[in-house]
Amino acid sequence: MSNNLGRTTVLAGDSGKEVTLEQSLGILDGALSDEIVFTWSGADGLKTASTAQTQQALCVVFEGSTSGTPTFKFGSVQRGVMLVKNDMAVSVDISDYAGNDTLTILSGQTIAIYVTADGIATILESQASLTVENVEDVAAAMLTGGSHTNISVTYDDVNGTIDLAFTGTLLTQEDVEDFAAAMFTGGTHSGISFSYNDATGKVDATVSASLTQEQVEDFVAAQFAAGTHTNISFSYNDTTGAISATVTAGITQEQSEDFTAALFAAGSHTGIAFTYNDGTPSIDAAVSVEFLQDTTAAMLTGGTHSGISFSYNDATGLIDATVSVSGLTQENVEDYVAAQFAAGTHDGVSFSYNDGTGAISATAKPKECIAIACSDESTALTTGTAKTTFRMPYAFTLTEVRASVTTAPTGASLLTVDINEAGVSILSTKLTFDASEKTTTTAATPAVISDTSLADDAEMTVDIDQVGSTVAGAGLKIYLIGHRT
Repeated sequence: MSNNLGRTTVLAGDSGKEVTLEQSLGILDGALSDEIVFTWSGADGLKTASTAQTQQALCVVFEGSTSGTPTFKFGSVQRGVMLVKNDMAVSVDISDYAGNDTLTILSGQTIAIYVTADGIATILESQASLTVENVEDVAAAMLTGGSHTNISVTYDDVNGTIDLAFTGTLLTQEDVEDFAAAMFTGGTHSGISFSYNDATGKVDATVSASLTQEQVEDFVAAQFAAGTHTNISFSYNDTTGAISATVTAGITQEQSEDFTAALFAAGSHTGIAFTYNDGTPSIDAAVSVEFLQDTTAAMLTGGTHSGISFSYNDATGLIDATVSVSGLTQENVEDYVAAQFAAGTHDGVSFSYNDGTGAISATAKPKECIAIACSDESTALTTGTAKTTFRMPYAFTLTEVRASVTTAPTGASLLTVDINEAGVSILSTKLTFDASEKTTTTAATPAVISDTSLADDAEMTVDIDQVGSTVAGAGLKIYLIGHRT
């Protein structure tokens, strides 16, 4: 009987002598009792070009029951695997293609048989079913029978466990240091060397070579030369170490003008327009009157105002202003003007305001000068306190002080004069005469008044703190300038 088997084929009834397979998997099920010989047709291209028979394996799986004890033979197949399982009893030829030796498989067994290219059959497994113990024993045998380094394997058959134990020697810190150092010192290095200090556990690195200036120059030049440049080229002078750059293309003035004009033309503008005259060349800007009017009106109407409001007539372009508060009264004006007079600084005049009448009265206070002689005209001056004493004839507001001499002092030391009211100096910076000068008005350091209000009948004294170191000076006078209080 010949039948082409697909993935599933049922053979029932008649039992033939030969089954020709065109695929590598056939599932047979049915009432088989005769001898079945499996051959290979080779029609699907699986056979090789050098032999008439295929070199591929044939796998046949049989499931089901039989009415007799059929015999399966691998006829012209060079390799085959047969898996028989479930409830049946069969015989399988396990000698060669035409041999007569058979193996009887009992009902209920599962067996896998592999036939080699030489026609020798090998039973791979024959087991009704695998138990947990079977699996444990197989796995344990695989581990315990293996070859291991620094590890041992022990199988506990009772508990079904496998114990692993490290049998090697643990590395110490010294071992690790020595191992790492050997990697450094045993390596091949260029421009650097390593040495290992076993006592400290340190690896020292020493750079044994450095780049010369020539090497650096050549390296940099190579980078420029290898680069891809646009509109610029580079040349290297190895003798001088210089790299020269040459612009090979540039932008003309016309291109620059056109580019700038395009930027203006492409821009988004409000209230202003730009036109480009390529002939001159020039860019003309025009601001619209409407834009200026709207901008100005927005600034005024958008502002915060007090006492005044603004309205804009867009049609006429006019802005109307409206005062929204009452004007200043006469009293407001009088008070405002009086405050200005009162706050001012006046010389020789004072102002008083009568709020009832609204009148401002001015009182003249002419500038006065009180001059006091502090020595005779010829005797050389000497230092000392209270060289002269006088009393103020009235209350006096002091605005300026001066001093003069008949004979000018000379030398490195400057003639210095102090003025006191009731024993307290009225000057924070005293009067000084520069060498060969007869007045303090030309002094490099002018006097500074600290007390401007001199009381009526106050006792005033004049001190000479220092005289000229070469010529003392003679004929000293002081001047109190101001007005009556």
